[in-house]
Formats: sequence, structure tokens, C-alpha cells
Amino acid sequence: MKLPNGFGTVYKLQGSRRRPYAVKKTVQGKQKYLGYFETFEDAMAFLVEYNRDPALLSPSKTTFAEVYALWKAKHFPELRSESARIGYRNSYRHCQRLHSMKFVDIRLPHLDAVIDDVRTAGCGYSTQKKVRCLLEQLYKYGAKYDLITRDYARYLDIDKPKKVYIKKPFTVRQRNRLWRNINDMPYEIKIVLMLMYSGCRIGEFRHVRKSDVKLRRRLFVVRHSKTVAGENRYIPIPKKLVPWYEALMESDGIYLMRLVIPWHQCLTLPISIEQ
Repeated sequence: MKLPNGFGTVYKLQGSRRRPYAVKKTVQGKQKYLGYFETFEDAMAFLVEYNRDPALLSPSKTTFAEVYALWKAKHFPELRSESARIGYRNSYRHCQRLHSMKFVDIRLPHLDAVIDDVRTAGCGYSTQKKVRCLLEQLYKYGAKYDLITRDYARYLDIDKPKKVYIKKPFTVRQRNRLWRNINDMPYEIKIVLMLMYSGCRIGEFRHVRKSDVKLRRRLFVVRHSKTVAGENRYIPIPKKLVPWYEALMESDGIYLMRLVIPWHQCLTLPISIEQ
């Protein structure tokens, strides 16, 4: 991928290194190393962030890979989770046939071919949706900086979702079965019941700090959530579960919950609530 003159360069150093990709740029007439990174994408994102001026690239010469690097440098710091970054990186790899193409030359058939590649790889609706989301983000960025004249991503069709597993809420019978067997596996079953009564996500409950548990008011505060709307919300504590929260408050660590086994095994060991 050829970059504009004076933009800088990214290249891989020889030997076995933990961060083999180096970023180099001419600063005040002298070549200067700006940093070292584990992946080429991270190094390119840093270089773009260092330049911080999309106008350096000509719209008629800007490639898909360059637009992605510019968008990534601006958008990735705003993402809340590493899983979202990984999802965008994987979606970018699925667009390999577009990497070297000029962004203004990409048309709807090229985008359709990318989705066909995703289907050929055996990926379903979820992956196709993520790829389309990335393309929509790139076209939105391109329109913002006048790199394109038409948004083709909005016309991109993907497969319809298929419900592989239909989620069902716990029944009263399943909940009562946990209460009857609480002596067999007290800690894990208590955690499952606490989750059921609170309605929290697993990740939310795992990140509850003891300082956010208000036993006298019988509630706790969710600070860490998957969405912004889910943050800083108050969850009531049922009166009969208060002793369990008191016991967890006396344990070591700053977090309320500690898992001795993976959480999903709590639903099957040593009993099955499906029975």
C-alpha cells in the first residue's frame, strides 16, 4: 500500500520480536521512529493518528485500506470494548478483495462480492451483518471527508437471520429446583439465583464492586454495562437474599463475586434445571 509523500511508513523489522512493526516518519528533515507495534494495522492506525489530517490523501487515489486506517484511528479510541475492535478487524479481513482498490472506484457489485466471500467461508447472518456495519461506517466516514460521491453500502443485502436457539426465561419450576438443591452446590447455585432475581447480565454482575452494594438500602449499583443506558442503574436486593450478599461482602477482593468455575457450568453441575 503506497502512502502519500511525507506521510510516513510502516515496515516489519527482522528477527523474532514481540512488536515487529515499526512506524517511521521524517520530522524536521530527519528520519524518526515513532513507535513499535504488534500488528501492521495497529502501526498504520498510529501513523494515521499522528498525521491526523484526512486531507493529506487525495480522494482520487485513496484506497479502501487507507480509508479504513483513517477511520480506525478516529473511531477505535471511542469504542467501549476490545471485542468490538476485534469484530471490526475480522470484518476488515473479510474485505480483502477491496484493500488495494481505490475507494471511489468501488461499486455495489464489489460489495456484493465481499458478502459472497463471507457466505463461501461458511459464515452466517451475524458475520455478514458485522461486515455490512463496517462498510456503512467507512462510507459514512468517506462522505464526511468528501472521499466518495455515493453511499453504496446502504444498498447492500445480506441473509436474513435464522433463530438457531430460542431463548426462554426460567420457569418457576426450574427456580424452585435450584432452591431445593442449594445444599449440594451452595456457592454456585446461590450465584445463579442472585443473577435470576437481579436480572443483570453476567458481565455486569461480575464487575459489581463491594463499594457499590448498599445493604441498608437493599440495592446495588451497576457501573459497568454493555450499553451506556445500562450504566449507573440501581438493582434491588430481595430481602431473603440479603444474607448471601452479606457473606460475599466479607470475602476478599474489591469485587462482589468470585467464580470458582465457569458461570455456564453452574446451570448443569451437579444438577440440571432442565429436568
